[in-house]
Amino acid sequence: MPEIKLWHGFNLVLLLSAVTIGLGILMCYFVKPVNTTSKKPGLIFKYSPEIIFHTLLNAGKKLSRTTTRFIQNGSLPNYVFVMISFMTGLLIFTILNDTRLVISKDSFKALTLYEITILSILVISVSMTLFSRSRLVSLISLSVIGLSICILFVFYSAPDLAMTQFSVDTLTVILFVLVLFRLPKYLKDSVERVKWQNVVLAIVFGAVISVICLKVLNQPVNNEITNYYAENAYTLAKGKNVVNVILVDFRGMDTLIEICVLIVAALGVFSLIKASLKEKY
Repeated sequence: MPEIKLWHGFNLVLLLSAVTIGLGILMCYFVKPVNTTSKKPGLIFKYSPEIIFHTLLNAGKKLSRTTTRFIQNGSLPNYVFVMISFMTGLLIFTILNDTRLVISKDSFKALTLYEITILSILVISVSMTLFSRSRLVSLISLSVIGLSICILFVFYSAPDLAMTQFSVDTLTVILFVLVLFRLPKYLKDSVERVKWQNVVLAIVFGAVISVICLKVLNQPVNNEITNYYAENAYTLAKGKNVVNVILVDFRGMDTLIEICVLIVAALGVFSLIKASLKEKY
């Protein structure tokens, strides 16, 4: 290894350093790049890597500000619109890429008088919810929609789901009625353009979900899991209600976590109510 010294004498390295410094002084004196090229930048300075980097950086900042103003503008209806639009786009992309999309009329069954009646009530309730000028009427219409779905569950042999839906719908209506007292009496109507955007999105999303439901009806049914639960519900879990056994025993941890989530949400609501009461009194 060469020995490190402060002075190695006159050698080739020292000569090259002196030549480099001398050429730099001569170029600075005769060419003067600061006075000539900075005032009249040429093509090479206009498209230099530094200029390109700052141009792309400014464009990214502008795009970020525009995206943030649209997606995260503090408006809850806008958040819902963006999320449903994104989900609708994914569903449409999945449907279009599925070459096995076949909808057979053989899987359809004739509607009964009871189903037609409930369907009519659902359509009327949805119309009342959309076009009513009263919050209370809209709330009642929403509760009728929930109760109609409960009845549909009963028609299709799902009384447990119907009871759960009935309980949740009743509690939700009560909470909404309490919230109505805290809202202002009147609200400004949305912009006409926003209304039509919501209408188009709702129609497209409903059509996509309808196509998916029709597609599900044509999927081959595998009864292995169903038969397993039916055969082992009583022998393994000592329960005759297969749905309850699935929720409590076979999927007990999932149900426990869902209950924990509901408890946390209830505690949060209770804390907010308690805090508001303290501020009021």
